[in-house]
Amino acid sequence: MQMMLDAHPQISCPSEHAFRTVIENLNAFYHAYNESLELVARRTGGQKPRAVSKNAIQQMFVMHLRVMAKDASQGKSIFGLNDNTVLQNYALFAKMLPQAKFLFIVRNPIDRALSLWDHNHRLYEIEKSDAHLRFLKNSDGTLDGSVIDHASHDAKRLTTFLDAVGDNQNALIIKYEDLSHDRVTGLGRIYDFLGATTAPDVLQRIAAEGDIGTMAKASNSQAFFSGGGRTDFGGNKISPETRRQALQIIAGPMQRLGYDLSPWQ
Repeated sequence: MQMMLDAHPQISCPSEHAFRTVIENLNAFYHAYNESLELVARRTGGQKPRAVSKNAIQQMFVMHLRVMAKDASQGKSIFGLNDNTVLQNYALFAKMLPQAKFLFIVRNPIDRALSLWDHNHRLYEIEKSDAHLRFLKNSDGTLDGSVIDHASHDAKRLTTFLDAVGDNQNALIIKYEDLSHDRVTGLGRIYDFLGATTAPDVLQRIAAEGDIGTMAKASNSQAFFSGGGRTDFGGNKISPETRRQALQIIAGPMQRLGYDLSPWQ
């Protein structure tokens, strides 16, 4: 999705950011700064220092996001940033950025779990970091166990998210499966929501470039796209019983998102 946003002539959406790193470093910096204020105050008459508040740090975090988005925009009139953690913290981000538009792409948790399984094993082979395998072993260390674990996690995460979004007109939710099956229509909805042109030639060009095979050929990391585009709720990769259990767990939020689960039950 990020690549198809950034491919639009009016929209800037660079590769994924890490907002957590920004806020963690801001908190650490101002914690140390406030300690220095305490030290200076003790040395200069024992006044009580006026520490930098949590509210001020939050405002500076927002300023960082705005400056980073503008800095990376390359002159495009519509610009934003991409970070997957926004979904699970939507209420906070919506409060901090009340005028911002939020775009979310959601995928059925079964195929998402399979994608994460493949991706983390691939990263382990490249980076040799056990952290990728530990992430997968939160369940029983098997693919089917990982699917059930992620279904449980996503059911809670998506329910909280949907409750927070409510009827907010500044948030648009797109299903991964819909975008995969009809990219032109999906992209039209997205670009219209963001206030960008939906000219047919723009939609057709970006839809063609957004094909998984096309993106893989153009990428420096073609393996990242392996298995991409899966929309068959696990297909033959998991057992029918695992699929049944996972569907039972995720039925509530999936139905709220407009999924028809009957073909997979």
